[in-house]
Amino acid sequence: MSVEYWTTHSLDKLFPQSEMPARAAREIRLKAAGNESEDAQIVVRPTRTLTRARVSFTHLQTPGGSRIDAGQISGHWQWYTYVLRNPPHSKDPSSWLRDAPNFFPDAFVEDEEIRIASDWTQAMWVRIRIPAQQEPGEYHGRAMLCYETDDGERAEQTIPISLTVWPFSLPGEKSFRHTEWFSARALATWYNLKEWSEEHWEWIEKCAMDMFDHHQDTILTSFHDLVTVTEKSAGTWDFDFTQLDRWIELFRKHGVTFIECGHIAGQRAWGQAFIWRRFPVFDEAGREIESYGPEQMDERDFAAPMERFLKGIYAHLEERFGLERLMQHIADEPLADNMDSWVAISEQVKSWLPDGIPNIDAVICEELIGKVDIRVPQLQEIKAEAPAAADEELWSYTCLAPQGHHPNRFLDFESIRNRIIFWINFSRNLGGYLHWGYNQWHPWGPPRPKSVKLSPWTDAAAMTIYNTDWQPLPAGDPHIVYPGAESICSSIRWEVVRKGIEDIELLRMLENAAAAAPSNDPNRNAAAALLDNIRTDLACDSQNYTRSEEDLLSAREQAGDLLARLVS
Repeated sequence: MSVEYWTTHSLDKLFPQSEMPARAAREIRLKAAGNESEDAQIVVRPTRTLTRARVSFTHLQTPGGSRIDAGQISGHWQWYTYVLRNPPHSKDPSSWLRDAPNFFPDAFVEDEEIRIASDWTQAMWVRIRIPAQQEPGEYHGRAMLCYETDDGERAEQTIPISLTVWPFSLPGEKSFRHTEWFSARALATWYNLKEWSEEHWEWIEKCAMDMFDHHQDTILTSFHDLVTVTEKSAGTWDFDFTQLDRWIELFRKHGVTFIECGHIAGQRAWGQAFIWRRFPVFDEAGREIESYGPEQMDERDFAAPMERFLKGIYAHLEERFGLERLMQHIADEPLADNMDSWVAISEQVKSWLPDGIPNIDAVICEELIGKVDIRVPQLQEIKAEAPAAADEELWSYTCLAPQGHHPNRFLDFESIRNRIIFWINFSRNLGGYLHWGYNQWHPWGPPRPKSVKLSPWTDAAAMTIYNTDWQPLPAGDPHIVYPGAESICSSIRWEVVRKGIEDIELLRMLENAAAAAPSNDPNRNAAAALLDNIRTDLACDSQNYTRSEEDLLSAREQAGDLLARLVS
């Protein structure tokens, strides 16, 4: 046989040199709830070049005739991204999966049929979507691997699929908030589109649909980009909310319903006091009025235009959409050195906005505990004994930090260190997760040569691999999706984020069901023991968590089996 093939679980990462294990599986066996997706991988390693390789799927059926249509099963070939260096602040080689430079699997390509070179290992990501309220039971079907070699040999291999559907469904609207910062400008730049043209909006809509498909329910919304202010001759302001309204309507149409109103202040330089982010004001001829700029209006005087700006926007939002599901950023990542300026601006803004609008920010200092309605520390600051205010909501975030042995979602980290982020969020009872890099496909740091086009397909670090005098980014930090020819392309890391959020919902359902069960129910006690083990051992915090893929997957399966018994 000119092809070796096998199957593996979703936390495994395959490399071009990966060889078939001695006891490799050749079937897919999964368990999942309704309104959940579950994943596996099909791996191909030919001894002769395959000029064509593709995989198709049958329906999944129970002996009693219940069916999951083949259209609910997708397969995506994985792309290897070249990583030049490992995370710059990680000094211990055991803290990453493989040494760079190297190829690491991540992006999904759009091609259903591909060429695979001889002695090259190629994996396909298989995702099975289980509809809400799907009839529970044992479902069976198959995947067909079809290929043709360079000497004309054609063959087909059959891979059995078995799926157990548990007798419950995950909630449609998740209890856990999730935001990945999206750049409409990066989207327009990549596809060479005029900003806010109809074609641009079509691509924005594709992103909104992709976000909802991966349980992102919160969208960063920049008033500076979406609202136009014109000053009339009498000094009155006209607001054009056309783009803002279309933005909110589009994302909410596709299930991204929480509006994360953008930052209104920033730092001149790292650690310096926060200042207002200026927005342009135009005259009736469409010219920007210079008197509102920093050269002619000082920082203290700009507070009045900012108040006018925010009050006008929120009056419109209240009338058009209501004030529910809104949150307001002040400024990103305040430190102990500049927190006083953050507090001053926050108090001003709070006095201008309608009651009940929470502020939210990623913060790097504990001194702001109790001063941020939705406080978002970095993951490594979240510990069992970490202080918190009684009236604050606590989220977490990751970015280019933490590195070392902490969890994060870099390309050269194991997938479990991405997925465990969400188990830690469960363990610490957090309300949401934030990351800055949905599609930041633009260069980071000093300008690049104008003849060089940045591509996330070949540069996972936003050009920082060539910058020696600038903070380098770890591989994959700027983006978790890739620009396709016809669609937004997912990645291993993006699918693992989706699974992590589904895990949170499963564990919360188990916790609620166990609490409601009779005290003498053995499943209640078993669930309590499992949840306690998760919180104290498997996913305690970013320094105390399992690196065992088998242990994590086993804990998820135990959680589902226990919940199935508790609800039956």
